[in-house]
Amino acid sequence: MAKIILKGVAGFLAILLLLVGIAAVALPRLVNSADFRAALHEQAALALGTPVEWTNVEAGLFPLRLIVSEPTLLAASTTREDARLTADSVDLRLSAMAFLKRRVQVDSLELKGVELVITRTSEGFILPLSKEDGAAEAAEESNSAPSSIASDESEPPEAEDDGKFELAIRRFLISDSRLIVRDQTLTPPVDWHFEDLRLGATGDSVDEPLDVDFSARLAKAGRDIGGVSTAGRASLAGIYDLEVGLEKILVAELQPYVPDAALSGALSGRVLLEGASAIVSKVETKLRLDDMQIDAFGLELAGSLDLEASQTLDDPIEFDAGFDLGAGGKFDIQGSMTL
Repeated sequence: MAKIILKGVAGFLAILLLLVGIAAVALPRLVNSADFRAALHEQAALALGTPVEWTNVEAGLFPLRLIVSEPTLLAASTTREDARLTADSVDLRLSAMAFLKRRVQVDSLELKGVELVITRTSEGFILPLSKEDGAAEAAEESNSAPSSIASDESEPPEAEDDGKFELAIRRFLISDSRLIVRDQTLTPPVDWHFEDLRLGATGDSVDEPLDVDFSARLAKAGRDIGGVSTAGRASLAGIYDLEVGLEKILVAELQPYVPDAALSGALSGRVLLEGASAIVSKVETKLRLDDMQIDAFGLELAGSLDLEASQTLDDPIEFDAGFDLGAGGKFDIQGSMTL
């Protein structure tokens, strides 16, 4: 019996090694084929609305994946200084079952060393994505759809999937990355850096809400001014239920946005957000400002501030602010207000 089991195991291993050998030969050939590279360029350009270039594409077997080296995205209508998106590498984990059917299906996507630069102007944000190009691509794809469908109907089902490239991402991760927001609405302009950026998203389907997790360190002029984080659920359709965390944000650095007051201190706490796209249906905040210095509306306050506030849709903001001014005493302000 033992010999039979050993022979069975040996036979299984032989078959497994044969399949691995076939995959090791077939996958690089598929990746390096002109049709696949053209399809990858086309899918990326169609999804992002602008051409994407890279230096190299490699295939890995354990796990089954594609590694895209140094991808760069730059819309033709922007300059590199105003808007760009680059990365050290993009790791696409593939579905082994789909590969056996000669389809390339991406189950997870990991980007390392991403640098995203966007610029804020009086007319809005400049992004490394060309919306016009994306619309033109979509229109061209739509116009060509009838002939494509007609040709597909004349082919057997197996041919429809042959060589197909599709995204079915269940895990998305950005790590060791940086976001730079250049605010040209301020005088002088200010560059906000989100360093050590990490963004993860997981879910059963990109069509459903995803569990998201974001963290970064905020810097200005090379100086760390606090940490930000976000956790919760969000969908590509714009629906979100998120908790934003603030860690010792130096509010004095935000002074350009509050010209009528002098502020300083370290702000920490959380902000709960629920809504869809630009419509925020519910906000709850619980914040603390330590080492507070406020000079506004003829008042000078020094100490600490605990603030709780909430708002639902267009209802008035309900708030409770507790001040601790040390030798100046303590007091609370409660009420509601409409902005």
